[in-house]
Amino acid sequence: MGIATWPPGWTKSPDYAIVGDSRWSILASAAQEPDDKANPMPSSNSAKKRLRQNQVHRLRNRATKSVVRGLVRQVRTSIESGDAEASTQAFLVATKKLDQAAAKNVIHANNAARTKSRLSKAIKALKS
Repeated sequence: MGIATWPPGWTKSPDYAIVGDSRWSILASAAQEPDDKANPMPSSNSAKKRLRQNQVHRLRNRATKSVVRGLVRQVRTSIESGDAEASTQAFLVATKKLDQAAAKNVIHANNAARTKSRLSKAIKALKS
């Protein structure tokens, strides 16, 4: 494996526009320009507050989902390694976080139940 290099004609700018190809440069410039009709800023005070609340809730929900995914990943990793005791302990922690996320509607309750069921089934298969 060699050193990763940029293909000819690519720039290292964040918009990933291709130099010299007008189709891509138009798309890249259009992606940077906000569309006022698609995402208007709120004008009333209540709408401004709701926007602030939505941003806070979105960040909190993303963080919660990330933690839950990490805990489920730990359970699956310990199951794959064959450690029944570690997978059981990780499962208990993941179950609690899944239930909390479902209670706060970060994830759907059925999604939490399905994930717990599948993990529990895998742990039982590991122990037998």
